[in-house]
Order: sequence, then structure tokens, then C-alpha cells
Amino acid sequence: MIQQEDKQVQEFVHQVELGALKTFILRILFFATVAGLAAAYLFVYFRGLDSQTAMDQAQIGRQIAAGAGYTTLYVRPLAMWQFLTHREAIPGAVMPDIYNFPLNPVFNAVVLRPIKRWWPMQPTDMIYFCDLAIAAAGIAVFLASVLVLFFLVRGMFDSRIAWMTIGLVILCDLLWRFSVSGLPQMLLLFLFTSALWLVHLAMNARESQSMGRMLLQLSGASELFGLMTLAQQLAAWIFLGFLAFV
Repeated sequence: MIQQEDKQVQEFVHQVELGALKTFILRILFFATVAGLAAAYLFVYFRGLDSQTAMDQAQIGRQIAAGAGYTTLYVRPLAMWQFLTHREAIPGAVMPDIYNFPLNPVFNAVVLRPIKRWWPMQPTDMIYFCDLAIAAAGIAVFLASVLVLFFLVRGMFDSRIAWMTIGLVILCDLLWRFSVSGLPQMLLLFLFTSALWLVHLAMNARESQSMGRMLLQLSGASELFGLMTLAQQLAAWIFLGFLAFV
């Protein structure tokens, strides 16, 4: 009886150290770590949008979500000069934005539209709920980028290197700070990793002589690089590298 129990204990220890149970426990610890970091950065570190660009793009996103179009309540002197020079009049209530690139405000509008009832800020609110929603969406996009990166690295190498890679990415403090900043960096990261994944699939399709699928995947990657440029103008230089590679 005792020998049977010892055998069961040894079998359990073997599963924990070398068997399938080890993989299960490591994955549970990994996902628990990710959830803990996301909660810490969202509910402990985050104190509201603190960047002028992020706040500007957030209020443009709220204007879009409210049905006012791509307009802004933040009027720049250059915009006033352009309207006076070309139209000889300044719009009354709201003004079309001519400064920010459109993709991140549109993304913010998608996030803010379903929570329209919480747009008014209450006197007791320590953190604006819409800022919190934008930060949560940034974390979601960051984690989606990590997921795409996992499939990309696994396709190029193997699962072990893929897990190690995303583990190092998850532990990068700078990326977490950008994810709750309200800036377009996480959107750029998701589009970039998705474009690289499509390029990798296109290379595989070329090796298998599937030219139609290769052209379709390269076209999809081109669209993603175009969206990156709509989020940040400097991303246009990355497309030139992609074009040279193709």
C-alpha cells in the first residue's frame, strides 16, 4: 500500500518536473503574470492621460464618436491662419483638425462610442473613465501584438524560442507604459507585427509555388503598412524597406 502511494507521488513529481503537467503549470504562471502586470499598470500605475498628444487625439476621438466628424476643440494658431488665408472665415463652434494623423483618433472613437453614457466626468472621479477605457484598449492591442509575435516567431523558429521571445517582451516596462499612454505606438506595433506575419506567410507561399496566395498576402501587408502611415508619418520609411525587400 505504501509502495503504491510512493509510486503515485513519484509519478506526480515526474509529471510536474518533466511531463505534460509542467507545461500546463508554466502556462498558467505565464498568463497569471500577464494578467497581474495588466492590472498593475491599469489600476495602479495609470493616473490618466498625461501627454498633450494623447489628450488631443482622445478629444478628437470623442468628437468622432459624438457624430461631429473629424473636428477638434483645441484650436492652433496655424489652423486659424490657414482658415483666414484660404476661406476668410473661422468655423464657429468646432474646427476641423489639420494636425493629427487620423487612425488613432478613429480607434479612440471606436473605444469611446459604447461608453457614451460615462462621458461626463463626476466631481468624485479620481481618474476619467474614458481615459481608463483608452488605456485598457491600449493594453488589449499590446497583448494582441504579443500573440501575433508568438505565431510569427514560432513559424520562423520553434515554440520554445517563441515563448522566450514573448516572455521578454511582456517584461519590457517601456512597452507597458506606452500601452497605457493613449499614444498610437501600440497600434503601430500591432500593425507592424501583423504585416511581418503576412510577409512570412507570403515567403512560405512563394516556396510552395502558390503565387496567387503570395500576392494576396503581400497586398495585405501593404495595406497594414499604409495604415501605419495613417497613425504616424514616420512609419512611411518602414514601407520603403518593405518595398525594397519585395
